[in-house]
Amino acid sequence: MMSPTRRWRGWFPTRVAVACAGVVLVCLVALAWRSDRWPLGNGGAFVVSERSLRDAENARQVPAPNSVAAQGSVASPVIQGLLQDALQMASRLVERFSDDGRALDMAAKLHNRLGDTPHAVSIWEQCLTLAPNHVEARVSLGKVRFEAGDFTQAEAALRPVAAQVPADAEAAFLLGSALFHQGKFSETVQVLENCRAASVPNLASEVLLGQAFLALRRHERAKACFLAAIELAPEYPNAYFGLASACDALGEADEAARHRRKFRELQADQLRQAIDQTGRYDDERTTRQDLAEFYVAAGRLYLERGDEAAAQQHWRQALELDSQNERGRAELAQLYAGTGRLREAVEVLRPLRETRAADASFWQRLAQLYAQLQAFDDAEEALCRIVELAPQQAFGYAARAQLRLEMNRDPAEAAELARQAVERTPSAANYFLWSVASERSGDGPQAKAAIVKALERDPGNAQYQQRYLTLEAGR
Repeated sequence: MMSPTRRWRGWFPTRVAVACAGVVLVCLVALAWRSDRWPLGNGGAFVVSERSLRDAENARQVPAPNSVAAQGSVASPVIQGLLQDALQMASRLVERFSDDGRALDMAAKLHNRLGDTPHAVSIWEQCLTLAPNHVEARVSLGKVRFEAGDFTQAEAALRPVAAQVPADAEAAFLLGSALFHQGKFSETVQVLENCRAASVPNLASEVLLGQAFLALRRHERAKACFLAAIELAPEYPNAYFGLASACDALGEADEAARHRRKFRELQADQLRQAIDQTGRYDDERTTRQDLAEFYVAAGRLYLERGDEAAAQQHWRQALELDSQNERGRAELAQLYAGTGRLREAVEVLRPLRETRAADASFWQRLAQLYAQLQAFDDAEEALCRIVELAPQQAFGYAARAQLRLEMNRDPAEAAELARQAVERTPSAANYFLWSVASERSGDGPQAKAAIVKALERDPGNAQYQQRYLTLEAGR
């Protein structure tokens, strides 16, 4: 199971200024492309603003301030109150789970989010004393050291992670960047290629790897890396900048000029996009969304320790902060369903009907809850939605047939739905369902024919054998 903190590593916004002349600029902005960090150009410098690294599908493309707490004079009283409540909750978390590195890591991330980096560092160091191999704490500490320009300490924090989890793309990128800044280009290549061999291609790593190969004067390899980066993100400007540099070094002047033009074009578009997003930035809304993720992760930790009441409280607080927080709703609904509070589970999930309209698994879960509540019409509506989403898949038809059988509704229609399921997927289970529905609707010959087909596909199934014997005996 994924740890509570793993989902939101790098969640807290920080800002790192990098001069355009710095070769690792391309890599920093490459990481931004995948993690919602937007480069803002001004006088030849880029500012990379790190946004939430919660699941990529939920990233918000909005530049965030370094810390609301650090801007106390401009933070609204509402925000100050929210942050104070969160700090108190983090203190309780650490007090309750002082032996759990995840709790310490979560508290450190919150302090870092609020601009108190020294306190965050001290908590991460405490965490590593307790659990030296804690990946989250090491990566967070390495990131803070790197952003402070302490590349030697960043390397020391991150090396054990690269050895322990070579596929960790963020750790590999940060370690590679720290090594690059120290002029250790061959080591940069080794770390990133180890990661590439153990995981899927990564935009940030490909760009940094290209820069390292350029520094080593291995221009063909550099060009290949930048081309790979462009395949991953065709609209990412800095990959074209690196590609132009590699082409120049290879004497491919025309190609280099073409890539430089593309770089300038995309860079201008990105700048306009960043300015537009800055104008739409809502400080209080973003703070609420960020803190809600903290409460969701804390709730998971409490649940793992068997404290359902505290988990429920934290997930409710998450939804009070951000009613659109889907993970908080899913966790709370699961808790309610597991404790028999089915109506409450449904009420928690209902607001997601629009945002998860195209998610068949969401409608399946909702249908299951309605069926348990004996709410046939609502369950049928949810299952119909699954059929609409995947009309060529058997599951929706089979589920609708099963619903009718369980609730003794319209056996003839159940048999027709089971037939449609078989038509799409002629599995033993679907033939068995068709057999049951056919018998209920009074079609004995079809019931027997279907169970024979089920046995042909799964002859050793005792349930199918018993059904066949029962039908035979009833002839």
